[in-house]
Amino acid sequence: MFFRTLVVLFLCCVAVVPMPAAAASYTLDIIDDAIKRPGDVLSFAYRIDNAAGLATIDLLLPYDPLVLKYRSASSALFPDAPWDSFTANDEPGTGVRMSGVSFAGLSGTDQTLVTIEFMVCMAPDCPADAPVGTINMGFGTVELSVYQDDGSGFLLPVPVAAGDIDARGSATLTVLPAAATPGPAPWLLLLPGLLALSARRRQQTAALTVR
Repeated sequence: MFFRTLVVLFLCCVAVVPMPAAAASYTLDIIDDAIKRPGDVLSFAYRIDNAAGLATIDLLLPYDPLVLKYRSASSALFPDAPWDSFTANDEPGTGVRMSGVSFAGLSGTDQTLVTIEFMVCMAPDCPADAPVGTINMGFGTVELSVYQDDGSGFLLPVPVAAGDIDARGSATLTVLPAAATPGPAPWLLLLPGLLALSARRRQQTAALTVR
């Protein structure tokens, strides 16, 4: 609500440049499948097709805190302009909520909306290492609004109907066992004995020299 109010106030104070007509439907997807181990960093990207005069976004990406630890989220650049305002908040038990506002309206096809970064859980940063297996990173909620002419020459953000948003697909994360901690090189195991042998030889040489 805050973002939409901010957009309306902005539009009331400045002249608005005509925008292209909004597309009839919007397709969103998550890309970048991944195979990772505990401690690895990975990112997922939200992509949108048919964006035309996109004013606001509100995306929720649920995730399992026993598998992933949230690190950051960043807005992406469209061909014409970036988001004028972008926030990302981790909501424990719910997911990561990302919101963006564009005063100019974003348009483009096959564009990345936002990129979100996680770490695969590894103790002690998490209660335990992420369990081995495969999970799907799907969509939670998706809300969009686009600029439309209100009939008086002003463009106002209008919510896109849920039926016109196709949030399809999901990204797959495969978690492998934690990498084994490498042991010492074999020659290092022999080092104490070699040093002791060298010391004894020096002692024997010194004794012979004294005699």
